[in-house]
Amino acid sequence: MQRKQASSLKLLVGTSGYSYADWVGPVYPPGIPRSQWLNHYADRFRTVEINSTYYGVSKPSTYARMRATVGEDFVFSVKAPGTLTHDRSAAPLPLVRDFAAGVAPLRATAVLLQFPFSFHYEPKTRIYLARLLDAFAEQMPQVQPVVEVRHHSWIQASFLAGLRARGVAFANVDLPALRGLPPTTGAAMTAKLGYVRLHGRNAAKWWRHKEAWERYDYSYKREELKIWVPRVRRMLAAAEQVLVYANNHFQGQAVATIELLEELFEEAEITAG
Repeated sequence: MQRKQASSLKLLVGTSGYSYADWVGPVYPPGIPRSQWLNHYADRFRTVEINSTYYGVSKPSTYARMRATVGEDFVFSVKAPGTLTHDRSAAPLPLVRDFAAGVAPLRATAVLLQFPFSFHYEPKTRIYLARLLDAFAEQMPQVQPVVEVRHHSWIQASFLAGLRARGVAFANVDLPALRGLPPTTGAAMTAKLGYVRLHGRNAAKWWRHKEAWERYDYSYKREELKIWVPRVRRMLAAAEQVLVYANNHFQGQAVATIELLEELFEEAEITAG
């Protein structure tokens, strides 16, 4: 399969993560070695969001091999460690410095700072976010920071204006319609990069689950994804590039989500890679 050149495409679509054992069968051919998963993925998509870095950073040589596997034109986004977004160290700069050095071989386009539901809009969290963004600006100046919030208190004009003033991207999300979660925010643009994450709408398992993957066990319906077509079109009008990732990764449902979304984009005459 001839790979599309990501650099020539304004809209790129992919999944949040690619290294899932339960994708063998639904996505990866049975018997394919784990070392070939990324190469197989890159034959289909031209971008991926690396989520494993939330738990810890591998050796730089690992990321160098990943970059070599997909080529220079492939677009990586990378998730910031939970020590920065969930544990929230009082001194984030050294942690950001180590993270930046570790993932440098990926030459990522974006770094996702995904904060938990417990991270509310209040003075102490706003101060922490500002300090953290300063650290990323210093240590990863060539990488676009993206902020995702999971509490509705952040969805207000002052917060978006603050991101816009810093040139920090806002992660537009698709989530279950549950009290306290942000509403599906649509097409907010606060930087030159547009960013969308589709988490699924598994309301029954979002709060009540034994394993984290259960909340992302969801198969999107066509009508649920259709609302994102005009939203992404508006983002494209204001962005240099838009990245869309499906995070409903259980048993490869994210791949099916992106394939359905690609059909909808094609029908709307929107070119996606």
